[in-house]
Amino acid sequence: MTKRIGIVSIAPGAPDPSGMSFDWYMTRFGRNTGNYMFTQAMFRQLTGELHHLSFDFDVSRIGEEFDHLVIPAANWMNEKSDWTAMADWIEAAPVPVTVIGLGLQASSQDLAEVKVSDSAIRLARVLSSKSPHISVRGDFTRDWLLSIGVRNVVTTGCPSLYMRLNDPALARNEGELVLQSTRYYMTQAFLNHPGTNRDVFGLAGKYDTHMIYQSEFNEIERMVFGRVTEGTPGEALMPALYGLETDADYHAYLARRGHVFCDLDEWSGFLQGTAGVIGTRLHGSILALNSGVPAILIPHDSRTGELVDFAAIPTIHPEGIASYTRADLHAVLHGADIGRFLDTRSRNGLIYRQFLRDCGLDCREENML
Repeated sequence: MTKRIGIVSIAPGAPDPSGMSFDWYMTRFGRNTGNYMFTQAMFRQLTGELHHLSFDFDVSRIGEEFDHLVIPAANWMNEKSDWTAMADWIEAAPVPVTVIGLGLQASSQDLAEVKVSDSAIRLARVLSSKSPHISVRGDFTRDWLLSIGVRNVVTTGCPSLYMRLNDPALARNEGELVLQSTRYYMTQAFLNHPGTNRDVFGLAGKYDTHMIYQSEFNEIERMVFGRVTEGTPGEALMPALYGLETDADYHAYLARRGHVFCDLDEWSGFLQGTAGVIGTRLHGSILALNSGVPAILIPHDSRTGELVDFAAIPTIHPEGIASYTRADLHAVLHGADIGRFLDTRSRNGLIYRQFLRDCGLDCREENML
């Protein structure tokens, strides 16, 4: 009998913006297109009768319609999020519930100083009771869970690490450079404050490189909807962010070099025609590496550190990035230790597959790396 699996996530497909507000459009993918990576990984990697469930589904349906629930997660273990409602329905669910890629978001790497909401702690304990194992993105999260008494923990990293995209052999590893940075809203403080993400936007404008946007409201609305809602914060600051003179220069840059992808295979195919990717986007880097494209991640917060270490994702230190020449950027890419990433992915993939089997889930091997 085919197992009926409900995947609790954002919608796995690209939203149609026609007739919809920009806020609706962004909400459909969790305000960051990188979320498609770990969401679609579930739909590609698991066998069975797969169904998408939004986070506000009818809990009374679970017992009749599903044999197993799977939740691709992110940095849910944090101080601010309220997981009371989710913990309630997971606890009441009459079927196994498996979480994959759970992460800890903390301002300190000292476990004694980590602050997490009571509802997040309860959620972790409830998830522990509903499945043989909890999958976490790194050993820091694992160690924190152990410290609160949750012991059935396996470090697998993010499921996106093992997702097959376009054939890596198709990558040409030549052409132009792609930069990626991280920003949601545009503010005067962001423009004025020196920092890695601010610097990468400046490099993109300075060297006229391609740039892929995942959560940048101003750029994405202009590119997808052809305009920006009146009163959108920071719109007048956008040319300066890229080191450009006028609005016309900024608009021309977006038309020439800006990219927004809600289709992972299209994203992968675009990258395969480039020299590689440098930036602060974790999932953008993983997508490139899984496509056979060199990528360098510039760590800019503590959240990505444990996954970078676990997966051996190539990185550079952010210090001095603002002064990099175009030649410096290409040299960094050329020196990326892609072999170490591939070897590590192969070893970790065995752990991930065993985790899925232990939880009663079967792999679709043709879609996995």
